[in-house]
Amino acid sequence: IELFKTMSFFELILIGGIVLPFIEEIGFRLPMTFKPFYVGVSSSYFLFMIFNFYTDSKLISASPNTIYAVAVCIAIGIIVTFVVSKKANQIKTLWKNHFVWIFYGLTLFFGLFHITNYAPLTKSLLLVSPVLVLPQITSGIIIGYLRTKFGFLWGYFFHALWNSMLISLVYILLSFVSKYI
Repeated sequence: IELFKTMSFFELILIGGIVLPFIEEIGFRLPMTFKPFYVGVSSSYFLFMIFNFYTDSKLISASPNTIYAVAVCIAIGIIVTFVVSKKANQIKTLWKNHFVWIFYGLTLFFGLFHITNYAPLTKSLLLVSPVLVLPQITSGIIIGYLRTKFGFLWGYFFHALWNSMLISLVYILLSFVSKYI
């Protein structure tokens, strides 16, 4: 609700409806199709998200620590890409044989990742997190299907459309309710 109070509708759609879905798609659904580069890029993403979570820093920041973390995450992603490229045939076979685990693992992680939208994280919150993030897990299954059957852009467009519709709905409801409070 704080974001809706401090940002314009355009800013909310730009960030929450366009930019963040693209970033999330790179991390969570790009590697659903095996390519060494996709695994490297996704590895960089996850490392940066871990850094971001544990340092409680802002996702987009020009602080030296954030710039350093981005550089390190990109370097590790390049190393992962190189290592995975060397064993690409074996890993591709492993990927195909265990695709269901990869698909649902990434989807579940996508959903559970959204528990970070709630602050502060408490034991009680973590206990009910599967219920709270069930909509994200469900949409993650749909978006994952679109990504694997029709390509990255289809998954991204659905994700962007979904987020934009939800942001618009919340914005309209908050605008309506705020007049009567």
